[in-house]
Amino acid sequence: MQKITSTLTALLVLFLIAGCGGGKKEVSKLHQDQAAKHASDANMENFLRNYAAAEKSLTQATTLNPTVDDYWIELGKVRVRLGDKSGATKAYKGALAACDAQLKEVAENPVFIERKLRALVMLGRDDDARKVLAKAVKNYPQNTHLKTLDQVKAVDLFKNDAHLKDFIVK
Repeated sequence: MQKITSTLTALLVLFLIAGCGGGKKEVSKLHQDQAAKHASDANMENFLRNYAAAEKSLTQATTLNPTVDDYWIELGKVRVRLGDKSGATKAYKGALAACDAQLKEVAENPVFIERKLRALVMLGRDDDARKVLAKAVKNYPQNTHLKTLDQVKAVDLFKNDAHLKDFIVK
């Protein structure tokens, strides 16, 4: 009996591991909608300068839908406001992961490359951001948006943007 139980337990563990494996997990429409509601609530709480409530709402949004880099960036900014730079760093890394996941789907998408640059700048990784942009321009020479980002020195623009500057962690 114990041998059967051990075998069943092992099979269950293998099944769970396989189910949690490297495949892309889709976010249900319900979770997308709930996350958007929490992000909207966070915007209102930010407006009211209730940063603790905004953090709670954004944490819920990123839990429900971790694929939206903007939720992560906003969470990082709120955490900076709360004096939690370590938490902000984790949030910005979440944004970076969300961008990387999107870029696996559509590698040339300049929107997600631009967002990845922003996440890297928010992490204080300007040199990495410049390398990402240079590589993207090299790999996709026909992409005019990427060329423009390079020409206008987008990394420096993000770094010096008055709306982002105070939220960069180093």
